[in-house]
Amino acid sequence: ARGCSGAVVRVWLDLSQQPVELCGGELNNETIQLISATNLLKITFLTAQKAVGAKGFKASFTEIRDKGSTCDQFRCASSGYCISANSYCNSIQNCGHFDRSDELNCKKAVEIDFVMIGGGVAAAVVLVMIIVCSLCHRKNKRRRSDSSITAQFDISRPKPPQFEIPPSLHFLPMDSV
Repeated sequence: ARGCSGAVVRVWLDLSQQPVELCGGELNNETIQLISATNLLKITFLTAQKAVGAKGFKASFTEIRDKGSTCDQFRCASSGYCISANSYCNSIQNCGHFDRSDELNCKKAVEIDFVMIGGGVAAAVVLVMIIVCSLCHRKNKRRRSDSSITAQFDISRPKPPQFEIPPSLHFLPMDSV
């Protein structure tokens, strides 16, 4: 790599010209966004052997139409570029580095967090179990309390007198009619 020690990304915006070399972690205002004058673009990525384990690079490509052309897709607010409607709200800044209009006012998909749902369900189950156990304990406590009141009441109540039946009255002969 000519001016880069570990790795270089070379971009030919025009195949008859020298490439733009991108190396290192920071890009400047001239290299953060590259626009080809034609529908051809050549990109190479070269690394040195000592660059093993590095992160590489990330780039996004967007086909644009010039500012003056008619646009039946999505017109970027600041840059004026016309981009595909499929590039609108795709979580990639397709209107250019300084124009986020394709990612503004996008409806976010509701993300379901199954861990949170599972935790909520588990907490609800535990809460219901605690309530049921408390109610059962309370009911048993009342039942024990009611039985001791009844036992006390039975003890204080006089028992009816018992009469002994003489043995001669056990079997009375009966005449048949």
